[in-house]
Amino acid sequence: MSSNKIADIERVIINVVEGTKIFSTVASLALAPAPTAFKYPCAYVVFDSDENVSDYPRPIYSMVFSVLIMFNLLTSDSNTIYDALEAVEQAINGKQLGLSDIEPFKCIKRELNGYYDGIIAYTVSFRTRHYLDVPT
Repeated sequence: MSSNKIADIERVIINVVEGTKIFSTVASLALAPAPTAFKYPCAYVVFDSDENVSDYPRPIYSMVFSVLIMFNLLTSDSNTIYDALEAVEQAINGKQLGLSDIEPFKCIKRELNGYYDGIIAYTVSFRTRHYLDVPT
């Protein structure tokens, strides 16, 4: 049995966020090419951090993934930034998203990142525990 890699978990989160059908763009913040222009509303998924929380032999990592959500408040849209925050949280929180080697994601924070010239950005962060294979 092979454990999912960070990019695999991130890809699953991207697919779930795309499934909300709110965003024009959903991509990896770390793996996708940097956009030359943002198409709003958009969401970028990123692996934030991890920490080994087990004793040997099996590594278990407490991992944090975040979804950066950006809206242009100067353009009309049927969804609000708060609708997007809640939709992302509901799509991920408490779920394993088909990944058998993690615990269900827990939403740990929704935070304002900034506002400038009508563009508002929030981050929704989730924690899970990832069970890696026993080293052989």
